Amino acid sequence: MIVTTTNLTPTPKELLGALREGLSDRYSYKLAGLGTGRTVIVSAWWLTIAQITIHENEIRVQKPSRVRTFFSAIVRYCTGFAMPFGPWKENLQQQLTTFLKREYN
Repeated sequence: MIVTTTNLTPTPKELLGALREGLSDRYSYKLAGLGTGRTVIVSAWWLTIAQITIHENEIRVQKPSRVRTFFSAIVRYCTGFAMPFGPWKENLQQQLTTFLKREYN
């Protein structure tokens, strides 16, 4: 999901702070990557839910990379925790997009 910003696009650190202040404390937010191409990773427990990347005038909320999803599946399998996360993850991605539109559009 793409959010087009009309105001100044935030830096990854500013976005991280806004997410921590504006959304639930039960999720964790951290930076990943190097340089200007850093992304914000949104997780719940040990499961990566979304990754947020910032480009010139847009913010993208994406599904996590396949590598992260693969490792999450291994951990779920090994712990016997096989709850379906599809609808729950999609709902949080919608919440993230709504929050970002409200903040930066």
